Amino acid sequence: MTTNPPSPMRHQRKIKTGSLYYDYQPLSHKQSHQGPVTVPWLQLKGKWLAQAGFSINSQVTVSVGKDCLLLTVDKKTKAKVNH
Repeated sequence: MTTNPPSPMRHQRKIKTGSLYYDYQPLSHKQSHQGPVTVPWLQLKGKWLAQAGFSINSQVTVSVGKDCLLLTVDKKTKAKVNH
């Protein structure tokens, strides 16, 4: 998958991960149901998200790397939401 490089960072925000109970359901029938497990959790909110181009109901792609998450707005969805 090839993505365009992100625009230069203008601001940094410091947030802290929390924990959340998640009722894990295995994807295959071969795995047993584990029940609720604790998973890391992030919450992002604020006017700064809108200023960065993340409008309400935008489809967001999350690219995952080692110690890194990259959030990008799906421009096709953004066009539909704004029109």
